[in-house]
Amino acid sequence: MYRAAIISEDFRTRETLRRYTERFSSADGRAFEVRLFGSGEEFLRGFMPVYDAIAIDMQVAPEGGIGLARKTRTVDHCVSIIFVAEEGDIEHALEGYSVGAVGYLIKPCRYRCWRFALRRAANIAGAQRESELFIKGKGLWHRIRVEELHSVEACGQELRYCLFGGEVICSEGTLSDAERQLSRCGCARRVGERTAVPR
Repeated sequence: MYRAAIISEDFRTRETLRRYTERFSSADGRAFEVRLFGSGEEFLRGFMPVYDAIAIDMQVAPEGGIGLARKTRTVDHCVSIIFVAEEGDIEHALEGYSVGAVGYLIKPCRYRCWRFALRRAANIAGAQRESELFIKGKGLWHRIRVEELHSVEACGQELRYCLFGGEVICSEGTLSDAERQLSRCGCARRVGERTAVPR
């Protein structure tokens, strides 16, 4: 089963995309569990990186769709983001792709456009499920793709997951803990106190 979140202050948009998702699940054979959120704050409250697709209305309060996407990306590098916008918001499309959006829909949303975006999100999620890594950071869970991981460094009882983009996620644990978690992904221990992703 796949999971989708729909974030919009507009009730009609939320309900339309919920119905479209149910229709997609029936037609495509890939079931989606859907959660609806009326604001970005509601979505972020208690956020866990478990969604395969997130539809974000560009007008969602308080920081707008791009701001919400950026906050989401700090803890979830894997989720497919689909923006929903008014026709006049099209200039934000390029900015949306800078946060890794996989789709951009114009209101009123049509089923065929949503189907295309959701199918793409499901294909991406299916392909990367084996290479996802969940890391319990300081107070937050993070989800990354193993390909993003440069190395894991141990410093006492703290692990530092170093990503190729320069980001570092700190977590409690030992190098042995990290090795167990990464062994299914073909990772190997290097000289010293490092575990790294080969290839």
